[in-house]
Amino acid sequence: MGVLNGVVSFGRGKARGKVVFGAKKDAVAGEGAVCVFSHDFLPVEGKVINACCGVVFDVSDSGLAGFFERHFVGEEKFPVVGLYDVGCFREGDDVIVDADNKTVEIVGVEVIHVATAVIFSPDGRVMVFRRSQAVGSHRGLWAGVSGHVENGEDPVETAWRELREETGFGPKDLHFLGAGKVLYARGGDRVWAVHPSGFLLKGGGEKPALLKPRLDWENVEYKWMGVDEIKRLEERGLTVPRLWDTVMRVRAF
Repeated sequence: MGVLNGVVSFGRGKARGKVVFGAKKDAVAGEGAVCVFSHDFLPVEGKVINACCGVVFDVSDSGLAGFFERHFVGEEKFPVVGLYDVGCFREGDDVIVDADNKTVEIVGVEVIHVATAVIFSPDGRVMVFRRSQAVGSHRGLWAGVSGHVENGEDPVETAWRELREETGFGPKDLHFLGAGKVLYARGGDRVWAVHPSGFLLKGGGEKPALLKPRLDWENVEYKWMGVDEIKRLEERGLTVPRLWDTVMRVRAF
């Protein structure tokens, strides 16, 4: 089931409708529309907002959060849910916005929770891995160390487990930097809810490439890359979806 957990909600109850992005040339969305707002798609007061049956917005935009708080606190207009990331929605998606439970469901879409470990060198480069042809998805693409989050498992625990399995690295080799906010990568009828964690490779001085991971069957090679190189590869379709965003979620730690 494609249920996404929200961060904040306003209004009450739930509503179901088709996704419309932002305010398009002042045209109202119309009854049965769920409006999705981000820094790319901003609300227009008194027009699109009042025509929606529900709203989803990106809480990382402080201006949007303030807008909906001003307009909805203490009122019951319709359900509004804020997510850390709205990149998984597509125009026309059938969604259910539930303000009471602070969730958004994309009907007919499966949500898969994965933990991604991002390994940094002392000089700020990132260790990325090219996935083998034996894995179930994203074969041959560059990625971080990732694995499915089991029910009830902390994503950071998942990251440590996958690091041991895919690289042989453990706490003696890596310093945990912190966990980043979840982001969503869409692929057809699947959404990967990516929980990033940052790690710093211990030792190695100015030559971290001398410290080599022990690769298992999931990856065929690794490289140290700068964030700009990762961005260029992603633009060419050579990385898993949103790898650059995943790295940037934890780069600041």
